[in-house]
Formats: sequence, C-alpha cells, structure tokens
Amino acid sequence: MKRILSVAWGACLMLAFNTAVAQPSNVDTVARDLLRRGQAAANNGRWQEAYESFRAAWALDQRYVVACNLAQASLELEKFVEAAERARDCLRMLPTDTKPAQRKVASEGYERARSQVGAVRIEVKPRGSEVFLDGKKLGLAPLAEDLFVEPGQHVVKVTYPSRTPAERTVVASKGEVQLVRLELEGAGGAPAGKSNGEHTTGNPGTGKPHDTSRDGVAPRTVALIAGGALTAVAVGLGVGFRLKGSAAHDDAATSLDAATSKFGPAPCSSAQGASSSLCAEVRSKRDEGDSANGISNVSFVAAGVLGVGTAAAFFLWPAESSARAVRATPWTTGNASGITLQGSF
Repeated sequence: MKRILSVAWGACLMLAFNTAVAQPSNVDTVARDLLRRGQAAANNGRWQEAYESFRAAWALDQRYVVACNLAQASLELEKFVEAAERARDCLRMLPTDTKPAQRKVASEGYERARSQVGAVRIEVKPRGSEVFLDGKKLGLAPLAEDLFVEPGQHVVKVTYPSRTPAERTVVASKGEVQLVRLELEGAGGAPAGKSNGEHTTGNPGTGKPHDTSRDGVAPRTVALIAGGALTAVAVGLGVGFRLKGSAAHDDAATSLDAATSKFGPAPCSSAQGASSSLCAEVRSKRDEGDSANGISNVSFVAAGVLGVGTAAAFFLWPAESSARAVRATPWTTGNASGITLQGSF
C-alpha cells in the first residue's frame, strides 16, 4: 500500500513539475535545475539525493511544485515532520484548477505523514510574545499554523518585554493536536488574565475543539454508567431483602407451628401462649419479614425509575460520536498558569 501510494503521489508531482517548468519566466533557473535533478534522482529511487535537491530548491523557491516534491521525498525517507509541513504547503498552494484526483493523492500523502507526527497549537497573550519550541525561535504570537513535532516531550517557552517568561512541557502523540494557551503575568506577579487549554483532533488548523468531559469520560457515558450501576444496585437490594423477608416469615411460621403444638389452636391469642417465648419469636420474625419486604418493594420501584431514566438517556441523549477521552492537567508556576487537556486521536 505504501508503494502504491508513493507511485500515485509521484505521478501527481511529476505533472505539477512539468506544468511549472513549462513557464521558465516564473521559476528561478537555479531552483528549476535543482528540481530537475531531484526528479531524476527520485525516478531512479535515489531518495536521499532527491531530498537534498528538493530541499535546496525550496530554500530558493517556495512554490507548490517544490513543496509537493519535497513532501514526497521526505515521506519516502520517513522524515515525517518535514513531510507533513511540506505536504500541508503543497495542498494549500495547489492551483484551483488542479484535478480532483491529483488533489486527493496529495491529501492522502499529507494524511499519511500527519498520522506519524504530533502537533502543538500555541496560543499566547499578549500578542507579539516571542515563542520558542525546544529552544528554537518560532516567531511572534499569534502563530499562523500548528507546529508538527516528533511524538514525545517538548518544551514551549514564551517571552515578552516587561513580563516574566513562562515555560511549559507538553507531550505530543501521533495524530493528536496539543492546544496550549498561555497568558503571561506582569513582572510584578500580577495576573495578566485567565488561561485555559483545550484538546482537539483532526487536521491541524482545521480541527474544532471537542467538548471535554469530567475524568476523561463524556457526560452521556457518565450518566449511562451511573444509571446502569444504580439500577443494578437497586435490583440487588430488592432481591436481597425479598429473600430476607421470605426467610423471616418462614421462621415465624415454624415458631407458630411449635406454639400450636404446645398451646393449641391460635396459641398466641391465648393468655398463656401470648406471653411465651415462641409467640414472641413469631411476632419478631413477622415484623422483620414485613420490614424487609417493605424495603424490597421500595428498591424495586427505585430500580424501575432508574431503569426508565437510563433507557431515556440512552435513546434521547445524543451520542458524542466524535468525542475522545480527555485528561485535564491544570498547572501553575510562579509566573504563569494554564490547563493542558490531552486525549486520543
């Protein structure tokens, strides 16, 4: 499948290359020569050589044809971060008259690269703050695009004149977007405002934040689990107390039989039998049985109500099909605060 996709992607890029070089006035001569060398190397499976040529061309000419070819070479060499970056550029810059089949192939190449990398979306206040990732300066906030990164731990640092710098560690996973919002505090420690975090999934720059839920479980799921559990408990109590009540009434009947044998019919109605320990046992066991049966009845009624409520939640509460398990990590330092929410893609 990988090879098939590579061939199709290559065909798409070859057409883009040919279209571009047919207009020499629009392409720098050196960049065009590097593109040709790279394409020749790619056609012969020399992907490292092709990658170096395309990368040099990209430094001179950041057009879609260069981005598409560099994305392909990066993908072949499993340089997934660069492949995702250039494939995103390729898709964004493709001409409007690009054939749907070619656009689809380019999109599939992007998706393949994207599935192998994580992404960090950084939102910072105040605007104009300098943003760093793993010590590399990215530019001034707001950043235009998500940052593709290798899966694993990364450090985000933000600085701004007259405000205390803030630093935050995030863990990126394949296919995920980690959204970190930072709001710097003033040099005197006064809060600059609120901050929070969200977790999104999907294509970077286009994914919409999902509603998060407590303890990593969607509210509908919490309701269904709790309702089902409480219904089961209520049924269990009903059955347990019903058995207890039945046993108590059986004991009362046994004691009554013994009293009848000793005092005659209706033994507990006579003066002699009523004061006996056997009749006292009869009365005690009957009361115990009646009490247990009463609790059993209440439990069964509660089970019915809970069961109906749970069923209603199941059928009437819309399922959150796009929800992901989300883990909230609130944090604070001496100079900034925020929340990072992380989930699965």
